Amino acid sequence: MYTTNINRMKKLLLNVSSLVGVLAGLALIMPSIALATVMTFDTVPDPTMLPYDSVYTESGMMVTSKSDYSSIGDPLFGNPTNALYFHGTNQYVEFRMVDGSLFDLLSLDFLTNGLTDQRWLETSDGTSVFLPGYTTVTTISFSSPDYSNLEWFRVGTPWYATQVDNITFQSSQVPEPMTLFLMGLRLAGLGFKHCKYKLSELMD
Repeated sequence: MYTTNINRMKKLLLNVSSLVGVLAGLALIMPSIALATVMTFDTVPDPTMLPYDSVYTESGMMVTSKSDYSSIGDPLFGNPTNALYFHGTNQYVEFRMVDGSLFDLLSLDFLTNGLTDQRWLETSDGTSVFLPGYTTVTTISFSSPDYSNLEWFRVGTPWYATQVDNITFQSSQVPEPMTLFLMGLRLAGLGFKHCKYKLSELMD
């Protein structure tokens, strides 16, 4: 009976060590995974005016209006929910994290009044692109490294009306508590792997 219990305990420890080994393996890939966050502009009434230099904050991201004519709503009647609207001569809106941390820009929804004057998007690392005059809401995705590790990005217009919505972004860094947790899992996995090896020798 005593020997049977010992063998059961050994098998249980082997199963536990295998599970921890799997968790440790997952820990190797988890640092590269960050949760995406979406800035929707849906937490305030339509319309909400944003005077020049005013700031709107949502989900850890803040947008600063550098436009004389900006608001949150749907003046172009194209977005099913609120969007950030602006126009004005060579004016723009700027996005950055509230805490000043770096972020990756993943996508945004874009809508204009259909005129072909080129809107533009620029980033803190010097990337600058022109955006077409979409007349229906169009999602623009950013997969290039040029849109990673940003301090800020700006969307601007030479004059005509523009709306942006659903700004999707993620932190460029894994939060420190998660990093420590993952390191702990890795160390535990190494320890149980050694324990598993020793128990296997005893059971042979």
